[in-house]
Amino acid sequence: MLTEIEWWGGLLFIWIAICYRLAYREYLGSGGFSLSFTVFNLAFLCTGFILALYFYRLDGGIIGLAYLGVLVLGIVACGLAVFWPADESGDAAAGGGDEDDEEEEIGPVASALAGVILFFPLLVSLLLGLFKSVEIIGSL
Repeated sequence: MLTEIEWWGGLLFIWIAICYRLAYREYLGSGGFSLSFTVFNLAFLCTGFILALYFYRLDGGIIGLAYLGVLVLGIVACGLAVFWPADESGDAAAGGGDEDDEEEEIGPVASALAGVILFFPLLVSLLLGLFKSVEIIGSL
């Protein structure tokens, strides 16, 4: 039987959507589509899928294994999205080629805080997925 989404899950979905929209605008402003942009989209897509299925009972069947696969893919995509190296062509998650100038303007603490605010809902979704994976692995 399907369960209702908890109120905090709804807030987390809204937070993810707002962060995606803000970062998406930044990516489009930095020169369009690239491999890092694809990884960025994959990270948000996987974490949304993981969070959506967190509220349902999953057994160790094919759906549970698919959930575990998407969880691993989401962890890898989020790791790549966070630690993707910036190159000179402006292909960076934090603002393109003007990252050093931008960091000097707002300061390193504010820049780190912005990164935490952006990727915190993704981290929470992945942690919830890891807790759910323990349940799925236990039912195998």
